[in-house]
Amino acid sequence: MTWSEALALGHPDVDAQHRAIIEHMHTIVSEIVDASTAEISAKAPDLVKFLGQHFAMHFVAEEGLMEEARYPDLVHHREEHRRFFVVYEQARKRVEEEKSAEATLILITIATDWVGTHVFGSDARFVDFTHSRGAA
Repeated sequence: MTWSEALALGHPDVDAQHRAIIEHMHTIVSEIVDASTAEISAKAPDLVKFLGQHFAMHFVAEEGLMEEARYPDLVHHREEHRRFFVVYEQARKRVEEEKSAEATLILITIATDWVGTHVFGSDARFVDFTHSRGAA
């Protein structure tokens, strides 16, 4: 997945954070695809840890925006974030243990699938809500 304006939801803060996450996922794939086993072993754990930190910061910021907007679906949205992060952390630990391209690409696949579904589903509903109230 690479960033394009087609992924933009129309909320500058949310879009900037989504862009950073997607660009980092793309960087991880670029770093891993042509790397040697030794390079993957050295790089992969830190790359996916950094991505996890991006997700965590984004979730806090996004949920803060939702609190400010008094978004009625905040509890459900927060639970989606929590469930994803549990799965992400399991995959991250596998990368840390195996230090392999396969484990890293599985993690990226999990993250990419989730981002696509979440951004165009739950996040889009939040942005629509803010637009309907004249915010964003």
